[in-house]
Amino acid sequence: MRITGIVTYMVLRSPALAGTACVIIPVVAFVNKRYGDWLHKNAALVQTALAASNEVANETITVARTVVAYAGEDKAARAYEDKIEAHYELNVKQVIAQGAYYMFVSTFLVNTVVQSLLLAVGCYLISAHGLQVEVLLAFMLYQGQLQEYTLQIFQSYTSLLKSSGAGQKVFEMMDRTIRSPGVGSEENERLEKAALR
Repeated sequence: MRITGIVTYMVLRSPALAGTACVIIPVVAFVNKRYGDWLHKNAALVQTALAASNEVANETITVARTVVAYAGEDKAARAYEDKIEAHYELNVKQVIAQGAYYMFVSTFLVNTVVQSLLLAVGCYLISAHGLQVEVLLAFMLYQGQLQEYTLQIFQSYTSLLKSSGAGQKVFEMMDRTIRSPGVGSEENERLEKAALR
């Protein structure tokens, strides 16, 4: 609602400045879509790597006596260390991408590029077409608010994609079919058909 009000005011006061203030939104949306898709895939990989490390730990603890009896502590520790290292590297990659995204979008595109364009176009309109300085100042202030609200929407979108990527592993576990132990394949098929009815 606030975004609609701000954009309406901008268009009514100066369409040229309004177009300058809003021209960056499609660019930010494109960058945000690409970043969100990558974040979704990486979040799924992070959860898979964490599940793999937990699986190694669980298996080792379950058969701890056998591991000790065959002097396999070092081998089990190395296997767990490899899985944790893969999980760590994926998290580091995600943090670096997140920092680069916010630096490029928030600092460079939205702040530097848009503010510079607004000042350049505004100064031209003031000198050539008699635009009031107060209008340019109002645009600078409203552009800051518009930037804040649109970034909140984009960040909510990326957070949703990240959460869905992280939850993908959980949904895979929930959707899998568990066969009854000690039952033949024909009986399993019969039980599955009965469950689907």
